[in-house]
Amino acid sequence: MPWPGADASELRTLFGRALAQVTDAEDREQRELIGRMLQEQAERAWQGSLRSERAYKRWAVVKWILGGASATASAVGGSVLFAGQLSGPGRWIVGIASLLVGVASGLIAIIQPGEEGSGARLRAKRYEELWRSNWEYAILTLPTLARSDLEMARKEVTKRRRELFEIGTSFEAHKTTVRAEQKDPPQPPNGSH
Repeated sequence: MPWPGADASELRTLFGRALAQVTDAEDREQRELIGRMLQEQAERAWQGSLRSERAYKRWAVVKWILGGASATASAVGGSVLFAGQLSGPGRWIVGIASLLVGVASGLIAIIQPGEEGSGARLRAKRYEELWRSNWEYAILTLPTLARSDLEMARKEVTKRRRELFEIGTSFEAHKTTVRAEQKDPPQPPNGSH
């Protein structure tokens, strides 16, 4: 199945062909409505994936720029000050610039861009999986379901809508839990050391 889902016209055509096999018009209409909901969720998943990939790239750029700037400023500032080449206001300017760059790189370490970046990459992959799963369900499963199983298909749409929401929120909850455990690690049960 192609990725990304920017141009899903081929998939829509496949869905239309699969639905054309359903002979009952009322039944086909219900399946088409469910399929459209799945397609809309797939589109949202694709957009979420794009946002997550952009976030990952942004963090990667920030990490490299500030890391490089910190190393450069520290090396230049330290060597100039160590050599005693500057005095007066020049010494203050170099010292303050080195301090500011050092503080900026320290802030990046506190923010943990690696964790943020890997979280964005994980979300992008989960969005992609949901995109694929929705299209597969719409094309391969929905048209062949027994009429009595259409209620199950509606529940599946609701489940997938929750999953779409949880992709963006689950990583934030995970980070909060990990940080809380780092501050106060779980204790082993009594008597097991």
